[in-house]
Amino acid sequence: MWDERYSVEQYVYGKVPNDFLVQMYGKLKTGDVLCLAEGEGRNAVYLAEYRIEKSAWDSIVSISCHVQQDLRRRLHRDVVTGLREGGTFLLEAYTPKQLEFGTGEPSSTDYLMDLETLRKELHGLEIIHGKELVRDVVEGSHHTRKASVVQILARRA
Repeated sequence: MWDERYSVEQYVYGKVPNDFLVQMYGKLKTGDVLCLAEGEGRNAVYLAEYRIEKSAWDSIVSISCHVQQDLRRRLHRDVVTGLREGGTFLLEAYTPKQLEFGTGEPSSTDYLMDLETLRKELHGLEIIHGKELVRDVVEGSHHTRKASVVQILARRA
């Protein structure tokens, strides 16, 4: 499915970075940055291997990284341990309320997140910004819609 989606010449999610990433950019710790599930690379400073080494990253960015919840819990544990002291984690993802809009993937609650769940999964990080909201997402032909999202900016003490 992903090979087919990305086989077209245009950027299906656009070339403009995610609005929440742009809004919070100045709050991310500079240095080594890992972007998870980066798709076409529009949000990446650079993309490293997906294995998250302990205390290896100054910042980790997760924009629309929708994976099955068991994998997500393991991934978020790795995010917590993968950040260096003072490192930051930025996440924006769809909430279960997104299903009410009926505007595309993911179509199962198993891949969606809410703030309460993320607070538990990111135990060990200080949540600086944690919010659920409905906002207009305008990101290429596949992300142009009203969306229910959860946003996190967190720091490892």
